[in-house]
Amino acid sequence: MDDLDKFNKKSHNKVGIKGMGSMQHQRDKKTIGYSQSGDGTDTAANLENGQTISYQLIGRSPQGEKDTLRVCQILVSRLNNLGGNWNSPISVNEGVVDCETSNRNYKSFRIRFQVVRADANPKLWKSLSQHGSVGKTQNIESLVETIKLAIESKANDRKIPKISRKGITLTLDATKLPALSFDTVIEAFSSKWSVWASELGFESIWLVGPNESLTWQLDIQT
Repeated sequence: MDDLDKFNKKSHNKVGIKGMGSMQHQRDKKTIGYSQSGDGTDTAANLENGQTISYQLIGRSPQGEKDTLRVCQILVSRLNNLGGNWNSPISVNEGVVDCETSNRNYKSFRIRFQVVRADANPKLWKSLSQHGSVGKTQNIESLVETIKLAIESKANDRKIPKISRKGITLTLDATKLPALSFDTVIEAFSSKWSVWASELGFESIWLVGPNESLTWQLDIQT
């Protein structure tokens, strides 16, 4: 049994355990497996062969803006670890802005976040709500397309006119879908779409996974 097989077995046993817990498996410093349980929606994802990722969700479908502040907290923590000096974010619910943070030294410096699900297709979440579980195996290209579609869902003049995007950090919530935040997927997105993303007019675009190490800026090449 190789390391990945061992991880698959361990992550399978972990799903459903009461109390919050997570496990991340890396190879050559890149994430190839992740599982998390205990917050109402258990999730697990594994890189199968370098070309596909299988993932499963079990439990409740996320409701409304329930996870929005947590997503912003993960991103602010990531920014601070990159050298930033930002206060804990607060919910604001102001137009298209869901959360904001201010600089600890310069209070007038702010980051304003618009949060959207990294998989904007309602069918996934409806299926989870109806059946209590959903599982898929997707190739890297289709996962990259999922991210692009989530960005496009906000990068249009009906949702956020381009003139209004400056000063807004578009934040894709992948906390329940760690498959979208694996290194392999982000690298593929970056090589194909980072220039496109940088031209949309947002202050920046981030994908936020379940922890800081799975949180990435999408509008720059990695």
